[in-house]
Amino acid sequence: MSTSDETLDPVAVFVPSYNHASFVESCLTSIFEQTLPPSKLLVIDDGSTDGSPEIIRRVLADSPFPSEFVARENRGLSATLNECLRRTEEPIVTYIASDDRWDSGRLEAAVTTLAANPAAVMTFGPFFTIDSEDRVTGASVFHTKEGTRLRFSFERNWRCTFDSLFRFRTVPLAVTVTFRRSAVEQFYWNENSHLEDYEMYLLLASIGDVSYSERSIGYWREHEGQVSTRLEDNLAEVIETQRRVASRLDVPPDSLRRWESSARYVYGEYFLRQGEWARGVGLTAENVRTTPSVSALLERIARIGFAGLSAVRSSRGAA
Repeated sequence: MSTSDETLDPVAVFVPSYNHASFVESCLTSIFEQTLPPSKLLVIDDGSTDGSPEIIRRVLADSPFPSEFVARENRGLSATLNECLRRTEEPIVTYIASDDRWDSGRLEAAVTTLAANPAAVMTFGPFFTIDSEDRVTGASVFHTKEGTRLRFSFERNWRCTFDSLFRFRTVPLAVTVTFRRSAVEQFYWNENSHLEDYEMYLLLASIGDVSYSERSIGYWREHEGQVSTRLEDNLAEVIETQRRVASRLDVPPDSLRRWESSARYVYGEYFLRQGEWARGVGLTAENVRTTPSVSALLERIARIGFAGLSAVRSSRGAA
């Protein structure tokens, strides 16, 4: 650790583990390789049935910094994160799913960013997708940029605010997010929510700033064993989360309606990407007033038109 690193706040890393025996060693190794070591690593296995605990114990035996392992029955992700919070005391906390990885500079970049921004309650950064062999398969940012703008640029300073979160236009990916403990302890993770990360981000953004760290890079793994959710269910959960938080924070009804419409417009893009054209076009048309820009709308319309033309050609070819 460099001299400058010694002035940074200590950070605790949480690994909520669940049935990722094929990937948890890769995850833990990426934490061991951090240029800024955590002051504590806490791994809680949430009732895995695939042999994960044995692998974790073996790997943690070589941990270069203090680590703790807890294996218990399944309680869910939010309950696991809350337990991690209560078992640690470091002023900075972050977590990584047991099937993901970090860039070696991930922690140092995040903690340095928080140190430079006292008003920030959390920081986030870019992510790359990887396959089951740790090979990078793509680069992306959040959920909201369309078409070619999904291509990631390290030079861009992405803004994440209370408004942009509610509009579902800039939603950080958990593998890149780091928190101030004092802020998270005001809320804790909602153990009844299926979008615990989104709900936490909304609540935190209501009390402080969210800073972007271009070098706080996470690797989000795509693999066959991933838990998949249907878009309709996910959209319904987004809207429910927005309403729950809006009620808690006394958000005006007109603002909530605009934010819900914006989230539906964004999900129109998701449906289009998955080839569910009728639903995607419907959500786009119904919520077109919330488009972020004329150019984004024209791009979406062009892709809808191209897809429709391709479908017509395919049907004619089949005939």
